[in-house]
Amino acid sequence: MNIFKWSNYFVTGQSRIDDQHKQLVNLLNTFGAYISENKNLESLKGDVKLGKILQELKEYTAYHFREEEVFMANFSVDSRHFTSHMYKHQYFITEINFFIEKDNIEYIDLIELFDFLISWLTTHILGVDMLMIKQYEYIQKGHTPEEAYEKVYNEDCNRSDVLITALKKMVNLLLAKNRKLSILNTELQKKVDQYES
Repeated sequence: MNIFKWSNYFVTGQSRIDDQHKQLVNLLNTFGAYISENKNLESLKGDVKLGKILQELKEYTAYHFREEEVFMANFSVDSRHFTSHMYKHQYFITEINFFIEKDNIEYIDLIELFDFLISWLTTHILGVDMLMIKQYEYIQKGHTPEEAYEKVYNEDCNRSDVLITALKKMVNLLLAKNRKLSILNTELQKKVDQYES
């Protein structure tokens, strides 16, 4: 099992955001440690402690996203970035709600959920959040939000930014397909359970 390790690559330079990202990493590691300590993952389905860990992760994530959105509003980030960034936050919350919903939790693969959380947070911090910070830095230097957006998305677009964008698109595509499969699997399992009872 991969345990999420904090790295300087994740440092945005904004201590409040960095501290919140570190807390998200800590919560993910709590989740990862709990599922790795238990040999029988099936026995964790419906586990009260697991439910509390996931609920705390969900609530803190929602809090962090609100904080980032306030940060963007305070420095008047360009609306194109703000809208896209908020959409990514809403998408993640929707996915988490789906995974930890009582009717679905007994059918999900906990290791798969853990890997999803790590992958999403990693690509989000290294991609969208870093682009947000670059815009903030340009605005602090006197550029308009529109100029900052154009500089970040056009002039400053290097190979790693292109790679991250491509990876995010691939991850989002896989997540969408995985979610459809999860829904179908949940529906099928419920029918099997009904048939067997």
